[in-house]
Amino acid sequence: MRAVYALITVFFIVCIFFTQWYLCDVRGLCEKIAILEILMMLLFAFLIGFAGSWLVSENIFLSIRHQVGKLLKEKTVLKEQLQLLEREKQVFLANPNAQPQLEDKDYVVQRQLKPEARMDFIHELKNLE
Repeated sequence: MRAVYALITVFFIVCIFFTQWYLCDVRGLCEKIAILEILMMLLFAFLIGFAGSWLVSENIFLSIRHQVGKLLKEKTVLKEQLQLLEREKQVFLANPNAQPQLEDKDYVVQRQLKPEARMDFIHELKNLE
């Protein structure tokens, strides 16, 4: 743990050095305001770093990635179902007496005729209250 503190201290010193070089030599702002600006930039950098490490430790990114993966899979399934139903609609419009070819697609037909809400969303909404 001491190595981490030493690394943070070295990073802090290097940041101050290069920021002061930039502000004083390049921009010509070598005043007390420049030192205050340096300290504010470092403070914000450390706060962003600590917030990022906290988010990573809370596994928020992993849970979001998992939820996005599930939603993408469901989107793919819904897109395939929509294509199937659109194809059958085109067949029906071309020939109103034609019967749809949905013998092995009971799940698609049932989902369209009797839709059900996703239970994970219902549980999430209950948890928000």
